[in-house]
Amino acid sequence: MKLPKEIQPDPILTSIVEIRFKSNLDKFKLFNIISDSLSEEFPILNNIERSQKPIIVYTEYEMLNDDYSFSFGDGIISFKNVSKYKLWDNYFAFIKKIINILYKLDVFIEITRIGIRYISLFDDTVAEEVLKEVPSINVIGENTKFGTYGGEFKVNNSILTLIITAEASALKGEVTRKGTVFDIDSFSKNVKNNAVNVLETIDSLHSDEKTFFFNLLSPEFIESLSPTY
Repeated sequence: MKLPKEIQPDPILTSIVEIRFKSNLDKFKLFNIISDSLSEEFPILNNIERSQKPIIVYTEYEMLNDDYSFSFGDGIISFKNVSKYKLWDNYFAFIKKIINILYKLDVFIEITRIGIRYISLFDDTVAEEVLKEVPSINVIGENTKFGTYGGEFKVNNSILTLIITAEASALKGEVTRKGTVFDIDSFSKNVKNNAVNVLETIDSLHSDEKTFFFNLLSPEFIESLSPTY
């Protein structure tokens, strides 16, 4: 299946690339090294305020420029588009640049997990017009209406978790949007600790997730989105 490079309108709400790691640096040295080394790329630095801290790892600081954010904490870094999605070739080139800087700083001694999460919303749609096949459970005497579907899948070397929600609402910027939401998280664990392998894993996860996503959609719906290839 030939995959589009871009569809309109852009459905992407969130596009996060996350790396979990172990380091010889304590959290204070990590903060100083990262904030000093990346200050030209990201002129804005904020504390991330949380009413409740996650149980596992969480980012504590966010650095921003006009296009991307870079968040980090003890054992975790993540990237995100902050304005219009810049397409993968541009996004990945920027991630590659930052990862190579961090490897020169000897931040990582072990990579424990790499994950990519995309959340997309197709406005004013119902699942039946979006999906190639609609999951259903046939119960005698009952009409089935699609609500939420979730599952875990293995694609090549990636593990993908999928949640599809019909008639969902989501906030992007200051605009509340409503439609069919796809939440896909792909990940790989215990990745070899070198820049080349980390970047290859990120790119491979993205490729698997993109292929998986477009194979969920009906061909007719894809063509309605003015795809460019």
